[in-house]
Amino acid sequence: MARLALILAGALAVRVLYTALVAHDIPVIGDALTYHLLGENIAEGRGFERAPHPQLEPLSGWEPGQPTAEHPPLFPLLVGGLTALGADGYLAQKLLLCLVGTSTVGFVGLAGRE
Repeated sequence: MARLALILAGALAVRVLYTALVAHDIPVIGDALTYHLLGENIAEGRGFERAPHPQLEPLSGWEPGQPTAEHPPLFPLLVGGLTALGADGYLAQKLLLCLVGTSTVGFVGLAGRE
C-alpha cells in the first residue's frame, strides 16, 4: 500500500506541475472546449444543450441552444459540478481534474492488486 501511495503522490505531482507550468499556456480547443462549455450549461441549469462554440459555429447544421448527446454524459456532469462549485476557469478545472486522473491511477492500482 505504501508503494501505491508513493505512485499516487508522484502521479499527482507530475500532473499538477505539468498543468501549472506547461498546460496553462496551451489553448483550450476541440473536445476540451466542448466539455467546458457543456459544463457551464449544466451548472447554469440549461442541461445538455449546445453552447456557442467559436470553432463549430461556421459549420452548417451546428446550432447553439439545441439539445445534444454528442458526448458521453458523465464527464460533462463532473465539469458542471466543478463549475457550480466555483471552479469555472480553465486552469482551476484542469487542476481539479488532476485529482480525477490520480484517483484513476489509484483505482487501477487497487484493481491490479486483486
